[in-house]
Amino acid sequence: MLGLVRREGFAIVNEPETADAIIVNTCGFIRAAVREGIAAVIELAGYKTSGACKALIVTGCMVTRYKDDILAELPEVDAILGTRELPRIVDVIKRIFNGPASEPGADESSEDLYINRALSTHMGYAYLKIAEGCDNRCTYCAIPYIKGPHKSRQADSLLAEAANLAAQGVRELVLVAQDTTMYGKDIYGRPSLDILLRKLSDIPEIAWLRVMYAYPENITEALITEIAENNKICKYLDMPVQHASDSVLKRMGRKSAETELRGLIGRLRETIPGIALRTTIMTGFPGETQRDFKILRNFVEDMRFEHLGAFTFSREEGVPAYTMKGHLPEKLKNDRRDILLKKQAGISLNNNKQFVAQTLTVLTEGRVPDEENPQGCLYCGRSYRDCPENDGMVFFHSDEEIMSGDFVNVLISEAGEHDLYGMRISDESSQ
Repeated sequence: MLGLVRREGFAIVNEPETADAIIVNTCGFIRAAVREGIAAVIELAGYKTSGACKALIVTGCMVTRYKDDILAELPEVDAILGTRELPRIVDVIKRIFNGPASEPGADESSEDLYINRALSTHMGYAYLKIAEGCDNRCTYCAIPYIKGPHKSRQADSLLAEAANLAAQGVRELVLVAQDTTMYGKDIYGRPSLDILLRKLSDIPEIAWLRVMYAYPENITEALITEIAENNKICKYLDMPVQHASDSVLKRMGRKSAETELRGLIGRLRETIPGIALRTTIMTGFPGETQRDFKILRNFVEDMRFEHLGAFTFSREEGVPAYTMKGHLPEKLKNDRRDILLKKQAGISLNNNKQFVAQTLTVLTEGRVPDEENPQGCLYCGRSYRDCPENDGMVFFHSDEEIMSGDFVNVLISEAGEHDLYGMRISDESSQ
């Protein structure tokens, strides 16, 4: 959307009080996200009286899921656009400003819209959305009802977008979708994420490729081999398992069992030495017993994930789990989540300690204030082990100025539960 409005000649401003049009792009996955979206809309609506705002537009998943409710309960909103209507954003702004006499724009989702997108992430990395929608139909998840069935993007379009991002200084591409491992099955006849990764790695300026949202049930041997052998692919995999108890997994609609998950993780660690695995797990799914939770706790202890997020089950209307029997009290769900997060903190600390006295390649993201040495240069960045926004950081001192997006070598001197600390060393010192 930013790329479209910028291409039309609109200026993008950083302060909402100065904006003639404010766009709130929302999530509708769980109730907490919907509440956050509504709160943002109400807050920003204040600029219609205290600022320059003439158009308050709400877009995204919350609109797709709760269109009638938004129209009825938020009269401050001037227009709404669901997830499949985003290409109409320029037309909607013009109609609000100029009236219904404006010519309607194209209501189609063209692959070209991605290629000229605006880069809104930190210098050095960008997300590359390779597909939209999901066919997995997990019983707790509303995404298939919001996004529709899985639809892969054409490889040529993705390569063109990636090349454009590389030309803007992007060095790392983070591949995302509701399920990245199903990429290509609908258009090429088989899961083709391995082939796409190989093609993306041919772009000279791209140094790192990172795979997120890889469902364990769909990870192929071809993908494992490509990650292992392709030097541009980070030895990292985000693989949401959600649970480890077979009975819970079955009720969740997942296709894996505990034995299969353990086998897959063992194969990944054996085939890709040093791989960093990230996962998410859910506590309090309907009918989760103390025995189920113990199985999950033991699984977390044994697998020793480098990164783990734990979330409580959110009861969402319209999904099969909403009407299941055995819903648990919120306190019990929260207690179980906290137990797992506390356990993971110790695992993460021990994993990080293994890197003390080692050198890691770090993609610099910026300079940070150093309270102990205000005149010194303290920087932050990420190693191959850390995805943007969710995982840890590497904080390091440098005697020379470093630009965001630069790769540097850092000798690690200290480890925390999430972050690593060290000093930049020269390329020659790291050999």
